[in-house]
Amino acid sequence: MADTYYSYMSAKSLNSFATRIGWPTDMLETAREWLYKDLMIIASAHYSKCDVILTSDVRTLYPMAKEVGFPCILTYESCFELSGTGKYIFQYDIGKGEALYEERKKKVQFRNPRNN
Repeated sequence: MADTYYSYMSAKSLNSFATRIGWPTDMLETAREWLYKDLMIIASAHYSKCDVILTSDVRTLYPMAKEVGFPCILTYESCFELSGTGKYIFQYDIGKGEALYEERKKKVQFRNPRNN
């Protein structure tokens, strides 16, 4: 299992991925910490033989899971087909999840608290 995620764990790889998802270069140390923790969550799910990760984290966990190829679902109501009362979930709409991710990705801005 370690071989599966090892290539993503180097500082160079995490920095590259962080910049691709919008982190500013002056925050790469923080980005690496977040992404490394996300990799630990993904590896734990893999080790535990989970079918999918459920998350509302569109900033780091969802894109990292996509990057490593682990199934991940965004837990926003708009991504699910619900019963008329909203009480029951019928299915998850992958297309709606991807559309939500792309929409939120445009809005997400990582800010360095030291510069505010």
